[in-house]
Amino acid sequence: MVADTGLADRLAGCRALVSGGANGIGAAIVRRLRTERASVLICDRDAAAGSALAAEVGADLAVLDVTDVGAIDAAGNAVSFIQSIY
Repeated sequence: MVADTGLADRLAGCRALVSGGANGIGAAIVRRLRTERASVLICDRDAAAGSALAAEVGADLAVLDVTDVGAIDAAGNAVSFIQSIY
């Protein structure tokens, strides 16, 4: 878990899906949401980075490449996954 910034529990009970959440700005958003105790599902095509970040902050991961032609089906699967874990 990342360091507490004094905002702990502000988002407790909230759920978030962060597309492109494995790296860069998306990863920063994931870290901030988890700092504030939101439940987070990282959606990203980078399985390795997504897995590492999910383990680091206690989030869940759905490997999802929105540039793929089958992205609509994959997005539907991500929504089903979210509903099943939350």
